[in-house]
Amino acid sequence: DLQETQLLDQVSSELDKEDRSVLSIEDKGEYALARAFCEYYHGNKDQSLQSINSVLGELERERITNSVYLGLVVGLGAIHLSMGDYKLAATVADRGIVIAKKMGAERRLRLLLGNLALCNSRLGNWDEQIRIATQAAGDRWILTDRILDQQLYYIRAQGHAMRGDASDALSLLSLGDVAATALLPEWVLQMWHLRKADVLTVLGRKREALCAAHIGTSGPMDNLHSGQIAGPHARWVAKIAAAGRGDAADARNRLGEAWANSARLDRLDQLEILNAKVWLDHQAGAANAGERNEMWERLSQMPRGVADELSRLGMLEV
Repeated sequence: DLQETQLLDQVSSELDKEDRSVLSIEDKGEYALARAFCEYYHGNKDQSLQSINSVLGELERERITNSVYLGLVVGLGAIHLSMGDYKLAATVADRGIVIAKKMGAERRLRLLLGNLALCNSRLGNWDEQIRIATQAAGDRWILTDRILDQQLYYIRAQGHAMRGDASDALSLLSLGDVAATALLPEWVLQMWHLRKADVLTVLGRKREALCAAHIGTSGPMDNLHSGQIAGPHARWVAKIAAAGRGDAADARNRLGEAWANSARLDRLDQLEILNAKVWLDHQAGAANAGERNEMWERLSQMPRGVADELSRLGMLEV
């Protein structure tokens, strides 16, 4: 949640007061994870990686593979995922899954499976995406995580939609709608409506998609609630404006501001914001050649799953 990230400076200040020389090796791991978390949300992804890798090697030399080690592996995979290193993130997730199974760490196992499914989505491996996400969402788990469950409804629905399995995708969206009536953070609800709109668009149900997106971009959800959905939010601000349901000039201003402040965001969100800006400018006949070229260059560095989805969303008509 963006409101919670406002605490990062305070947390970082407290971490700076710690004397690492007196910490045990496991406490160093906990410290590194906290430091990596702050660096990650400040947009310093390389420093975040360095914080984790500096301790992982030490733990491995001591043959320590406990919950502290597993937490660092989860964090490492999440950072690679955010940096667009999807194959490497998948490798890290596989490594963490083996450890989590041995430890019986159910919550982290489900999280790792969810991240692995997301990696396969980006890579365009729809069958694997669905298989792994279905495993993560299975009914045999003891622990529940309503936020992860909500995300898994989307991941599974998106995979089915990309495969052309409309019935399965719509069924999962219906289940997700029911689950969304539970008390969830505002950013999770916003994520759900925007992601639902994406799936409906892939299925060719554009009118329903606009209705879902309108909920996720108006009223209490008018402003972005989490950087984790900055890309989809920008896309639907653009699409709603192009459909005549929003002020086009205001939308272009918002997208320009989002792009100017996107340095801290995940690599894919950066691409999606720039893509939304270029797409809306193109609709208005005012495309910026430099931004368009940069968009294509960024897209060329992404795996086929990303390009395939943006194409199915109608966002590459620029």
